[in-house]
Amino acid sequence: MMHSMTRLFPIVILLSGTACLAASPRAAVPLNGTVIFGADYTWFNISKVTSTAACARRCIADVGCIAWNFRPTPSDSHVAGCWLQSDISAGSYASSSTSSAGLIVSQGVCTDIPGGDFFGGDFPPIQMKSEEPAECCAECEKNPKCWGYSSCGPVCFLKAEFAILYNRGGNFDAGVVYNPKASQLFLDAAEGELAN
Repeated sequence: MMHSMTRLFPIVILLSGTACLAASPRAAVPLNGTVIFGADYTWFNISKVTSTAACARRCIADVGCIAWNFRPTPSDSHVAGCWLQSDISAGSYASSSTSSAGLIVSQGVCTDIPGGDFFGGDFPPIQMKSEEPAECCAECEKNPKCWGYSSCGPVCFLKAEFAILYNRGGNFDAGVVYNPKASQLFLDAAEGELAN
């Protein structure tokens, strides 16, 4: 499958434009335990959007949305609710014990996060021919259970289970791929947690 590589860089996420996003199938990739800092363009009160899965579904349905944050309880600096985002700055994510977040991925697009590392949920590592994240992305796309990857130099770690995103910098790269089955499993699990 031919794919394009989208990298998260300062100010603008380099996608092929909203019209392309509307034509391509989209899937949600959760980043549990993460908060993404970006251009929030709309917010839903916790009474209207009550779970990270519901927040993800709002983002999938809105072609202008590429990421979301969900905070179930208020903090000193943020109210509870769902924020939809239209762009993200590089390195603009952090660990959070009180929030969940995610990215929207279009079919045929790998979203690369320079300096990122998804911790945990690995398949056995793969030795790549190059140090290019696109090679790791291509390996992930070949595996129907893979939703994302981390690479460090020529070593690629495909992700089978959802993992927390860390900003490691240096030679690290993380990325997510279009995998609607994994996306649906996440959404179902998130709804199940809400019901319990």
